[in-house]
Amino acid sequence: MRQRGMGWLAVAMATAVSLVVVPQRVAAEEAGSVLQDVLKIMREHGQITEEQKTELLRRAQQEVDQAKIEREKMEKERIGALQAGIDNGRPFLQTADGDFRVELGARLQIDYAAVENNTRTLAGKSLVDEFYARRARFELSATFFRWIDFRFECEMSPIAHNSASQGSAEVCLNDGYLDFRFSPELALRVGQFIVPFGYEETYSNRFTDQIERSIVDELEPEYAVGLSLHGSLLSGILGYEVGVANAGTGGIGSARNVAPVNGGKDAFGKIILAPFKTTGNYWLKGLQLEGYSTYADEGPGTSPQGRTMARGNARFTWFTAQATNGDRTRFGGDLQWAVGPAALRFEYLEVQNQRRRMGAGGRSLDDVDAAGWFVSGAWVLTGENKVLNGPVEPRHPFSPFAGKTGLGAWEVTLRYAELTFDSKDPLNFLAATGSSPIGPGTTDGAEAVTAGVNWYLNRWVRYMVNWNNYWYDNPYATPLSCRRLTACATATQLHRRQDPTSWELLTRMAFWF
Repeated sequence: MRQRGMGWLAVAMATAVSLVVVPQRVAAEEAGSVLQDVLKIMREHGQITEEQKTELLRRAQQEVDQAKIEREKMEKERIGALQAGIDNGRPFLQTADGDFRVELGARLQIDYAAVENNTRTLAGKSLVDEFYARRARFELSATFFRWIDFRFECEMSPIAHNSASQGSAEVCLNDGYLDFRFSPELALRVGQFIVPFGYEETYSNRFTDQIERSIVDELEPEYAVGLSLHGSLLSGILGYEVGVANAGTGGIGSARNVAPVNGGKDAFGKIILAPFKTTGNYWLKGLQLEGYSTYADEGPGTSPQGRTMARGNARFTWFTAQATNGDRTRFGGDLQWAVGPAALRFEYLEVQNQRRRMGAGGRSLDDVDAAGWFVSGAWVLTGENKVLNGPVEPRHPFSPFAGKTGLGAWEVTLRYAELTFDSKDPLNFLAATGSSPIGPGTTDGAEAVTAGVNWYLNRWVRYMVNWNNYWYDNPYATPLSCRRLTACATATQLHRRQDPTSWELLTRMAFWF
């Protein structure tokens, strides 16, 4: 009888222990029910008193409650714990459950521009060789609850802004938006972001093949405040973005960090097609096509302008932005193709600006039509793969202090670009002076060839050298056309060039993470 009583007691104690070690609430409740049955049987056989039964049940419940408290505490500590590290070269901080994540990034580009001797602006100011910080940016990206993304980017180099801000000490907000990712197929973006028009502006300058974007980039908008819907379909084969944003007032329509001066809004749309992305085909998986357009009734504004690619005091404007009034329509498309160590890119863009009631007697003038295209090729001589919007990663990085004395990755590039401005009514390349057109009365343009060499020391450092040569359609609008030390006040003071060309040499040391 004593042995039998000890057996029942062992069962009761084992059941009580199970209340503590079983983590799931349902299992604990089931074990509690078993304990009650065991104690009831023991009470009926007179092996324990009613008081002992009650006390055992109370103690078991205390153990269950205490175990629950400990588990909840441990879960909170696990969730609240922070993890830190480096992911793809970027420092990050995140919670253990991954619900909150913050990444930091930065980039610095130090450039040098050398220009042809005796070159000047059309107003007479000398173009000069100079060093400048092309970009100095701080970036912060964050994800909340795994579906809300936040991006912030601050530009601290005034030369990266348009010429109006050069020399100022402003700190400029570039990206500043929220993405609500409902699914891979649908996301809502709200804030300040790059208007999705064109190839060159919408892809990071960290990974462009040349130091500066081409002269055709004058037709592409920059940042604007608005909202868009975007997404990716069919495992990335098809992508899209549609939305509306402030139209901006400059020739490129930038509305970065400025309040809108009119009610114009850019309605925009973009479609991306990568038909062979998921096939694994070596020759075609890196092929991508894009098409895009924007439309705005912006009222008074300006057309795009024509400028060389250097920045700061080395930049030359060969066609001044024209005053416009009315609709602005943009459309274009591009092709990108990466195969192993090589990449080919082509883009065509056109911008049409109306000139309502801007002629004599209030008549409307013909639109200012700006059109441009470029074709660009790159080849990594050391054999590393090219990707459409990412870094070349050297197989043998040059990091001597880390014991890695490889050659890095070496790349050669070549680009041809053409940009023209056209109208059936006169265009004035010296619009600010009020002079009448010279040479071809209704057209102006330029072509540019860029030859370059890139050295990727490692994944985060690149040194670049570019030679840019320009051919100008208007022989009066070249960097050697104004010979006066003071401003060339009228177009008649400009010299006609028999050989309307110029050149510039650009170099860049770029660092990013």
